[in-house]
Amino acid sequence: MNLTFALMVLSLLCVKGLFAVVFHSGSVCAPAGSAVFLESKCSYTGWIFQSWKLRRNNTESVADPRKDSRYRYSKYKDIVDWCYLHIHGLKETDAGIYYMTCIYREGHTRFTLKSPSEFTVDVTDLQVCVDSDRVTEGQNVTLTCKTSGPLKQTFIWFKNGLRLDLSYSGDQLHVSVVSREDSGPYSCALKHFETFPSAEMLLDVTHVVVSESAAIITLSSLLIAVVLLLVCVALWTT
Repeated sequence: MNLTFALMVLSLLCVKGLFAVVFHSGSVCAPAGSAVFLESKCSYTGWIFQSWKLRRNNTESVADPRKDSRYRYSKYKDIVDWCYLHIHGLKETDAGIYYMTCIYREGHTRFTLKSPSEFTVDVTDLQVCVDSDRVTEGQNVTLTCKTSGPLKQTFIWFKNGLRLDLSYSGDQLHVSVVSREDSGPYSCALKHFETFPSAEMLLDVTHVVVSESAAIITLSSLLIAVVLLLVCVALWTT
């Protein structure tokens, strides 16, 4: 199955208590610390899985479970061999292009085949920022989920650790005419990686207190304005 990331299989697997999304090909953007499964296959009869490789900064290396326990290989045999690379505890150094290689032996000759499926893996950190240093009641506030990964992502928003039921899934959360009830910790996460949200950002909405003297001055100003208006009307009608 040579599918793009947008058409990826959304099934979740649980391995050693960690949930990971299975990707068949395309681009993968995942938060640091999370886990992913990459899936590919040896397309031809007689070809045998060899290894998964990582190409990063024009340098190729083997994603070798014997050298890094965060890597794990697994295989499922159907008509062809489906081969998986499980990466958990993702780090920034895991970012790059992954692909699988297979080998075929004929006598003393060995051939190596590169799988046509490639995976561009981006590892990102998430951070919630607010567009105002001081937030007071009545303001319109925008929270932004900043990421170092590709911009076209689907975001999930949380308040007090609970998912917000929103009609959109962008990187910005707009709160109109904020009140004290909107105060609290906010965080964000990438879709399918909800268990790896950003650090919480505390939104503190300041209550606007109108002093008694200010209220008197405001009322006096209104009364003066009304009196002047009545005088103008009287002069206009005479």
